[in-house]
Amino acid sequence: MRPVPLGTKGTYTITVRQEHLANRFKDAILPPVLATPVMLLFMENAALKALKPYIEPGESVVGTGVQI
Repeated sequence: MRPVPLGTKGTYTITVRQEHLANRFKDAILPPVLATPVMLLFMENAALKALKPYIEPGESVVGTGVQI
């Protein structure tokens, strides 16, 4: 993997749908807010888009921790 410059950013855009909400994704008693596991998925997608230009053929990336 080539060096990733400090400040590299990635974006991921999606329209939040009913199936992304905590009360549909986990438990009906929860409020209709974006479910945390879904938010993490979206964050990982943005991170991958940020890193793709620096990945060599045959390489991949994985997350090792999340701090939110």
